[in-house]
Amino acid sequence: HFDLACEKDALYLTYFLMNVSEIKEKSAALGVTLTEYLTAAYMLAIIRTAKNKIEKPVCVDIPVNLRRFFETATLRSFVYQVSTVLDTEGRQDWTLTEIAAKIKGQVASQLNQQALQSILKKLTGLAKNPVVRLVPNVIKLPVLRVLQKRSHANQSTIFTNLGNVSLPQEIAQHIENFILRRNLYEKGNSHKKGTEVCSCYLGNSYCYKPK
Repeated sequence: HFDLACEKDALYLTYFLMNVSEIKEKSAALGVTLTEYLTAAYMLAIIRTAKNKIEKPVCVDIPVNLRRFFETATLRSFVYQVSTVLDTEGRQDWTLTEIAAKIKGQVASQLNQQALQSILKKLTGLAKNPVVRLVPNVIKLPVLRVLQKRSHANQSTIFTNLGNVSLPQEIAQHIENFILRRNLYEKGNSHKKGTEVCSCYLGNSYCYKPK
Protein backbone atom coordinates (compact mmCIF):
# COMPACT_ATOMS: atom_id res chain seq x y z
CA HIS A 1 0.00 0.00 0.00
CA PHE A 2 1.36 3.40 -0.97
CA ASP A 3 0.29 6.81 0.28
CA LEU A 4 -0.20 8.38 -3.13
CA ALA A 5 -2.56 11.08 -4.35
CA CYS A 6 -5.27 9.56 -6.51
CA GLU A 7 -4.63 10.58 -10.09
CA LYS A 8 -7.42 11.33 -12.50
CA ASP A 9 -8.55 8.23 -14.41
CA ALA A 10 -6.10 6.09 -12.41
CA LEU A 11 -7.16 2.57 -11.49
CA TYR A 12 -6.16 1.05 -8.14
CA LEU A 13 -6.64 -2.66 -7.47
CA THR A 14 -6.25 -4.64 -4.26
CA TYR A 15 -6.39 -8.43 -4.17
CA PHE A 16 -6.33 -10.89 -1.31
CA LEU A 17 -7.09 -14.57 -0.81
CA MET A 18 -9.19 -16.20 1.88
CA ASN A 19 -9.96 -19.75 2.96
CA VAL A 20 -13.41 -20.80 1.68
CA SER A 21 -14.00 -23.41 4.39
CA GLU A 22 -13.40 -20.87 7.14
CA ILE A 23 -15.77 -18.33 5.56
CA LYS A 24 -18.49 -20.95 5.12
CA GLU A 25 -18.08 -21.99 8.75
CA LYS A 26 -18.40 -18.40 9.98
CA SER A 27 -21.41 -17.64 7.75
CA ALA A 28 -23.16 -20.84 8.85
CA ALA A 29 -22.62 -19.86 12.48
CA LEU A 30 -24.59 -16.66 11.79
CA GLY A 31 -27.25 -18.48 9.78
CA VAL A 32 -26.55 -16.55 6.57
CA THR A 33 -25.24 -17.37 3.11
CA LEU A 34 -21.64 -16.80 2.11
CA THR A 35 -22.62 -13.78 0.01
CA GLU A 36 -24.65 -12.26 2.85
CA TYR A 37 -21.74 -12.78 5.24
CA LEU A 38 -19.22 -11.08 2.93
CA THR A 39 -21.65 -8.22 2.25
CA ALA A 40 -22.07 -7.69 5.99
CA ALA A 41 -18.29 -7.72 6.44
CA TYR A 42 -17.97 -5.17 3.65
CA MET A 43 -20.56 -2.88 5.27
CA LEU A 44 -18.83 -3.19 8.62
CA ALA A 45 -15.51 -2.26 7.00
CA ILE A 46 -17.10 0.83 5.43
CA ILE A 47 -18.40 1.97 8.81
CA ARG A 48 -15.20 1.29 10.74
CA THR A 49 -12.85 2.86 8.20
CA ALA A 50 -14.91 6.01 7.58
CA LYS A 51 -12.99 9.16 8.50
CA ASN A 52 -16.17 10.76 9.86
CA LYS A 53 -19.27 9.33 11.48
CA ILE A 54 -21.64 8.03 8.78
CA GLU A 55 -25.05 9.66 9.05
CA LYS A 56 -26.52 8.38 5.78
CA PRO A 57 -27.57 4.76 5.13
CA VAL A 58 -24.94 2.46 3.67
CA CYS A 59 -26.30 0.80 0.53
CA VAL A 60 -24.55 -2.17 -1.09
CA ASP A 61 -26.06 -3.55 -4.29
CA ILE A 62 -25.55 -7.25 -5.06
CA PRO A 63 -25.95 -8.44 -8.70
CA VAL A 64 -27.77 -11.78 -8.81
CA ASN A 65 -27.89 -14.20 -11.73
CA LEU A 66 -31.59 -14.78 -12.45
CA ARG A 67 -30.93 -18.02 -14.36
CA ARG A 68 -31.28 -19.88 -11.07
CA PHE A 69 -34.88 -18.62 -10.85
CA PHE A 70 -36.02 -18.54 -14.49
CA GLU A 71 -35.24 -20.73 -17.47
CA THR A 72 -33.69 -18.81 -20.34
CA ALA A 73 -31.71 -19.48 -23.49
CA THR A 74 -30.27 -15.98 -23.75
CA LEU A 75 -26.52 -15.45 -23.64
CA ARG A 76 -27.02 -11.83 -22.58
CA SER A 77 -26.70 -10.59 -19.04
CA PHE A 78 -29.71 -11.76 -17.04
CA VAL A 79 -29.02 -10.06 -13.74
CA TYR A 80 -31.00 -8.27 -11.06
CA GLN A 81 -29.40 -6.09 -8.40
CA VAL A 82 -30.56 -6.72 -4.86
CA SER A 83 -30.22 -3.62 -2.70
CA THR A 84 -29.11 -4.08 0.90
CA VAL A 85 -29.35 -1.00 3.10
CA LEU A 86 -28.11 -0.34 6.60
CA ASP A 87 -29.38 2.75 8.37
CA THR A 88 -26.38 3.39 10.58
CA GLU A 89 -28.31 5.80 12.82
CA GLY A 90 -24.98 7.48 13.46
CA ARG A 91 -23.70 4.39 15.27
CA GLN A 92 -20.10 3.27 14.96
CA ASP A 93 -20.48 0.18 17.16
CA TRP A 94 -22.36 -2.07 14.74
CA THR A 95 -21.44 -5.75 14.97
CA LEU A 96 -21.13 -8.25 12.14
CA THR A 97 -23.97 -10.30 13.63
CA GLU A 98 -26.37 -7.32 13.64
CA ILE A 99 -25.58 -6.33 10.06
CA ALA A 100 -25.75 -9.92 8.76
CA ALA A 101 -29.23 -10.37 10.26
CA LYS A 102 -30.51 -7.22 8.55
CA ILE A 103 -29.01 -8.21 5.20
CA LYS A 104 -30.49 -11.70 5.40
CA GLY A 105 -34.01 -10.29 5.81
CA GLN A 106 -33.61 -7.80 2.97
CA VAL A 107 -32.24 -10.39 0.55
CA ALA A 108 -35.04 -12.82 1.38
CA SER A 109 -37.72 -10.18 0.72
CA GLN A 110 -36.31 -9.33 -2.72
CA LEU A 111 -34.87 -12.62 -3.91
CA ASN A 112 -37.94 -14.82 -4.21
CA GLN A 113 -39.98 -16.01 -7.17
CA GLN A 114 -43.01 -13.79 -6.49
CA ALA A 115 -41.06 -10.56 -6.05
CA LEU A 116 -38.84 -11.21 -9.08
CA GLN A 117 -41.82 -12.20 -11.25
CA SER A 118 -43.53 -8.90 -10.38
CA ILE A 119 -40.44 -6.89 -11.35
CA LEU A 120 -39.98 -8.75 -14.64
CA LYS A 121 -43.65 -8.26 -15.47
CA LYS A 122 -43.33 -4.48 -15.03
CA LEU A 123 -40.13 -4.30 -17.10
CA THR A 124 -41.61 -6.47 -19.86
CA GLY A 125 -44.74 -4.31 -19.94
CA LEU A 126 -42.63 -1.18 -20.28
CA ALA A 127 -40.54 -2.70 -23.09
CA LYS A 128 -43.67 -3.73 -25.01
CA ASN A 129 -45.50 -0.44 -24.45
CA PRO A 130 -46.42 0.82 -27.95
CA VAL A 131 -45.79 4.46 -27.02
CA VAL A 132 -42.33 3.68 -25.66
CA ARG A 133 -41.50 1.59 -28.75
CA LEU A 134 -42.32 4.53 -31.01
CA VAL A 135 -39.82 6.83 -29.27
CA PRO A 136 -36.53 6.97 -31.25
CA ASN A 137 -33.48 5.47 -29.51
CA VAL A 138 -31.64 8.77 -29.86
CA ILE A 139 -34.17 10.16 -27.34
CA LYS A 140 -35.03 7.03 -25.40
CA LEU A 141 -31.51 5.86 -24.51
CA PRO A 142 -30.33 9.13 -22.88
CA VAL A 143 -33.55 9.23 -20.82
CA LEU A 144 -33.04 5.63 -19.70
CA ARG A 145 -29.47 6.44 -18.66
CA VAL A 146 -30.68 9.34 -16.53
CA LEU A 147 -33.37 7.18 -14.92
CA GLN A 148 -30.83 4.45 -14.23
CA LYS A 149 -28.44 6.95 -12.67
CA ARG A 150 -31.20 8.28 -10.41
CA SER A 151 -32.20 4.76 -9.36
CA HIS A 152 -28.64 4.22 -8.09
CA ALA A 153 -28.30 7.65 -6.51
CA ASN A 154 -28.27 6.22 -2.99
CA GLN A 155 -25.93 3.37 -3.85
CA SER A 156 -22.75 3.35 -1.77
CA THR A 157 -21.03 0.52 -3.63
CA ILE A 158 -21.48 -2.83 -5.39
CA PHE A 159 -20.45 -6.30 -4.26
CA THR A 160 -20.27 -8.94 -7.01
CA ASN A 161 -19.84 -12.52 -5.85
CA LEU A 162 -19.34 -14.90 -8.78
CA GLY A 163 -19.11 -17.78 -6.35
CA ASN A 164 -17.63 -21.16 -7.23
CA VAL A 165 -15.83 -21.37 -10.57
CA SER A 166 -16.15 -24.92 -11.87
CA LEU A 167 -13.65 -26.16 -14.43
CA PRO A 168 -12.93 -29.53 -16.05
CA GLN A 169 -10.32 -31.43 -14.03
CA GLU A 170 -7.91 -31.31 -16.96
CA ILE A 171 -7.88 -27.50 -16.71
CA ALA A 172 -8.45 -27.04 -12.98
CA GLN A 173 -5.25 -28.85 -12.05
CA HIS A 174 -3.26 -26.10 -13.77
CA ILE A 175 -5.11 -23.16 -12.18
CA GLU A 176 -4.05 -21.73 -8.81
CA ASN A 177 -6.78 -19.07 -8.41
CA PHE A 178 -9.06 -16.70 -10.29
CA ILE A 179 -9.20 -12.91 -10.28
CA LEU A 180 -12.55 -11.30 -11.04
CA ARG A 181 -12.93 -7.75 -12.30
CA ARG A 182 -16.25 -6.04 -12.97
CA ASN A 183 -16.96 -3.00 -15.19
CA LEU A 184 -13.56 -1.47 -14.67
CA TYR A 185 -13.90 0.69 -17.73
CA GLU A 186 -16.71 2.70 -19.21
CA LYS A 187 -17.19 4.25 -22.61
CA GLY A 188 -14.31 6.58 -23.35
CA ASN A 189 -11.76 4.43 -21.46
CA SER A 190 -12.69 5.98 -18.11
CA HIS A 191 -13.23 3.63 -15.18
CA LYS A 192 -16.16 3.90 -12.84
CA LYS A 193 -15.65 6.15 -9.86
CA GLY A 194 -15.76 4.89 -6.32
CA THR A 195 -15.05 1.49 -4.84
CA GLU A 196 -16.42 -1.91 -5.82
CA VAL A 197 -15.71 -5.39 -4.56
CA CYS A 198 -15.71 -8.60 -6.56
CA SER A 199 -15.10 -12.14 -5.36
CA CYS A 200 -14.96 -15.70 -6.64
CA TYR A 201 -13.41 -18.97 -5.54
CA LEU A 202 -11.79 -22.03 -7.01
CA GLY A 203 -11.47 -25.04 -4.74
CA ASN A 204 -10.75 -23.71 -1.25
CA SER A 205 -9.17 -20.42 -2.32
CA TYR A 206 -11.40 -17.33 -2.29
CA CYS A 207 -10.26 -14.24 -4.20
CA TYR A 208 -11.75 -11.05 -2.72
CA LYS A 209 -10.96 -7.88 -4.65
CA PRO A 210 -11.86 -4.34 -3.60
CA LYS A 211 -11.48 -1.89 -6.49
